Amino acid sequence: MGVAQMLAHVRKAMETSFPSDKPAKFSLIGFLLGPLIKRMVLNDKPYKQNLPTGKQVIVKDNRDFDQEMSKLLHTIDRFRSNGPAAAAAQAHPMFGKMSEAEWGFSQWKHLDHHLKQFGA
Repeated sequence: MGVAQMLAHVRKAMETSFPSDKPAKFSLIGFLLGPLIKRMVLNDKPYKQNLPTGKQVIVKDNRDFDQEMSKLLHTIDRFRSNGPAAAAAQAHPMFGKMSEAEWGFSQWKHLDHHLKQFGA
């Protein structure tokens, strides 16, 4: 994954907290493993490298860095301005219902993980 692809990836992941006409689709794996993975996501330990990720947030095509940076900054601002209650009203595609604090922490941890991959 290149830097621009990473920016698109974390943006797509953050957008799962926004209201959508298409409700989150839960998989059998999410139902079975979601609670276990959720505990790992919400603890203080950093993510390991090369963990599996949801198909809906995988970015394989080439992206323009400046465009993706702009889109990500807009998405972060939207996440912040929507407020914590707006995120908590959305079901996470893997973890289901999450609190305001869980949404905020998980988004920060995911973004931090990827920025550190690229030395930021």
